[in-house]
Amino acid sequence: MSNNGTLIRLPLKNVRNCRDLGGYPTPSGSTAFKRFVRSAELSNITPQETDVLIEYGIKTILDLRSPEEVKALPNPLSKDSRFNVLNYDLLPRTNAEETFLQSHLSRMALDDLYIHILTMNARIGEVLRIIDLHDDGTVLFHCSAGKDRTGIIAMLLLSLAGVDDTDILSNYQVSFTYLDQSVEALKKVPANLLDSKPEYMIRAMEYLRTTYGSIEAYLITCGVDERIQRRLIHRITI
Repeated sequence: MSNNGTLIRLPLKNVRNCRDLGGYPTPSGSTAFKRFVRSAELSNITPQETDVLIEYGIKTILDLRSPEEVKALPNPLSKDSRFNVLNYDLLPRTNAEETFLQSHLSRMALDDLYIHILTMNARIGEVLRIIDLHDDGTVLFHCSAGKDRTGIIAMLLLSLAGVDDTDILSNYQVSFTYLDQSVEALKKVPANLLDSKPEYMIRAMEYLRTTYGSIEAYLITCGVDERIQRRLIHRITI
């Protein structure tokens, strides 16, 4: 919990890795609470924990998982009219017919995987445009573990807000601490995909700067124009 009483990690026993992106210093102040929340999948959320999300102001839930992941662990909130639940598959694969775990991508080092995700410019842009369009209340975005696809989107939002690299890496690195590797879904995941060492995200961030020069220039190539960037910055900062 932050010193102003606003939650950083939401108290959800059955939803792992659920954290607010607020509280990080920026050039103009800090990132705002109750704008963006990241988490792991929500299949085991209880009615009481659902009420926590409502009370926290969450109205839009953006699920970055693939259709097969959603089918294996459905989100019960997709039937709850109090939420706007959207699905957008941000899972890389070598072809549309295979699952990620069948793909050679699942055997990549995580930093290579992150760069592969970042090369999907159009899909990254679509995710950020979806976030931009749903500006009523807090947006929660998640994947399965809330670490990799979710981590990339969190990194992009925090980078756009001007958050220092050290804080972005801290936000990423703590994912491993909050993971519950006893969860059945994670038992099927290759061990190389479960860690969150800072060097993985460092390389992804270096790739963006070396290839595009800046986060802003990268987002332009993703179809996230300057107007959208300004709106996202306005939302995430105070």
